[in-house]
Amino acid sequence: VKRRAAAAAAPATAAGSGRGTQHRVLAECLRETAYHPGEEVYANFQQESFDLELVLTPTFDELREHLTGALRDGAPLEDVISELWAFGGYFHPDFLLPEALEFMDRFQLWRHPHFRATSALRSQWCVPLSYFVAFASWLVNLSVVKPYALGSLLTDASVRVHKEGDVILSSLGGGYNAGLPVAQQWPFVVNLAGVPVWCSFDTSAGGRSAGAAGLVQRTIWRASGTDGTHCRVMPRMRQRHNVLVARYRFESRWLSTLYGDAKPVLHWATDDFDANGKAKTRDGRTWRWATRGDAAVAVCIEGSRVVVVVRHLAPRGQDRMTVDEFIERLSPWLADAEIL
Repeated sequence: VKRRAAAAAAPATAAGSGRGTQHRVLAECLRETAYHPGEEVYANFQQESFDLELVLTPTFDELREHLTGALRDGAPLEDVISELWAFGGYFHPDFLLPEALEFMDRFQLWRHPHFRATSALRSQWCVPLSYFVAFASWLVNLSVVKPYALGSLLTDASVRVHKEGDVILSSLGGGYNAGLPVAQQWPFVVNLAGVPVWCSFDTSAGGRSAGAAGLVQRTIWRASGTDGTHCRVMPRMRQRHNVLVARYRFESRWLSTLYGDAKPVLHWATDDFDANGKAKTRDGRTWRWATRGDAAVAVCIEGSRVVVVVRHLAPRGQDRMTVDEFIERLSPWLADAEIL
């Protein structure tokens, strides 16, 4: 990007003026769309404790308004669709679907490795584009298919961050893709004095899940080195201060029947903790807890539901909380958060 920006700033020759213009446009686009945390964000992370929400992407309504205006102002189709795809709206059932299909036909993208899984569908339907658009619109609006089309969107994303001393709890907020099949695997994470705690998914033999297709599947496989090829469900999450509740359940009744609820599995780095164990609270919940220095975390998994609580055990000006006191406070903290 730096090289391209430098090229954009250099005087363009008669022969290279077109390329220089492209570089300048690219640099401007990157500058406009990149996320730049403000000074207040950096200042917050230096504090001993804070609670904030950061907006990461525009809402879908904002993106729709922007792209609709761009088309109205005569922007090239390839520019508009490329920007839509940059936000994961590949075959959105309610927005620019005919334009996306026209774009693929115009630039012969059906045999591109990323779309190989759908190339046979288009080649078998050797009909005018208008007929294929009608068929595709019906297809992506099916209750089994539509969640996949919406689950790839990267709009309406924010992150909730809570910090106390050496422990941070962060999660994707705003109902981001809740209940939809997705490939994202870390919707929330705890940083326990440098040790991450999160949930992955049960991929034991006999489990069923929605699979990624073609080259996408092989790429994920190579990158993870494990059976990470499955599109899982994005949990519906709510975080309030130091408490998080996540439910891994498909919103689609069809997908829920087909695949069942996801089974979250806790990533628990026992060897990296100072102390850890299991405890049962008065309300009957079984928790796994761990400490590292003065940072503490407790996690309760009940079927498809995950509850996470974090706490700095030695806040400034107060007596250090013991592990037993931390465990005794788990249920009241959960009740106070009003997210049962």
